[in-house]
Amino acid sequence: MKRKIFFVALLCTFSLSACGGGNTSTTETPTESSVEETVAEESTAEDSSVSTDNDSDGWGSVRALGLDNSTMLSIYQDYQTAWESSPEDPIAKRDYEAQVNEEIAKKYGISTDDASHVYMYVLGNYDKIAAENGASDTSEIQLHYGDLLSTTVNGTTIVLKAKITSSLTKKMTVDSCFYDVYDAVEKYGLDQYDELQYWAVADMTDGSEQKVISFTVPHDTLEKIANGSIVEGQLQSYSTDVWLSPALQ
Repeated sequence: MKRKIFFVALLCTFSLSACGGGNTSTTETPTESSVEETVAEESTAEDSSVSTDNDSDGWGSVRALGLDNSTMLSIYQDYQTAWESSPEDPIAKRDYEAQVNEEIAKKYGISTDDASHVYMYVLGNYDKIAAENGASDTSEIQLHYGDLLSTTVNGTTIVLKAKITSSLTKKMTVDSCFYDVYDAVEKYGLDQYDELQYWAVADMTDGSEQKVISFTVPHDTLEKIANGSIVEGQLQSYSTDVWLSPALQ
């Protein structure tokens, strides 16, 4: 009889244990590996968020290169100069563009994809990048001889309009215009533009105001001014589209 009671009691004990009748719940302590995994997941999420913020305009890969504005502008200008010699034939043009990509990428120590991406980035943000680089602050431009009437920036071209007075000779009057442009490029970093267009008006003897001179300074000439390769007396021969009114001829 005692054995039956003991057996029944033992059976009940096992039954309670199996059914959760006993207080068998325990609190699991996080292991070191689970904590590390959680921290890693949170860090990954934060990095992803930061990456998304930096690439909100689609140019995160360009900014990640860490190039300064001056370098990006130089890359852009190298492409612009190269495109001027691009062949008309489609096949030759494709090969030429591939060669240009490789040469520019090698020059700046970046990949060909990155080089072309920088070019496209600057193409769409030129004014902003040039301004940050100090090239588009045109409000302080002053001319030595002429009076600056207006400064206009059209994309990558800067246009200076001036009013001049006659000097002792016609040649001196013309030379003073080229000197003003040379001096402005040096002082105000205007070599960052693709080209500079200058034109000037003057008061005529009949009391009217007329255009008397205009010319264009291409980018390679702007660069020569900036690095001192030419002096102001040479600027006229390095300019294009030079026009003089009969009053200055």
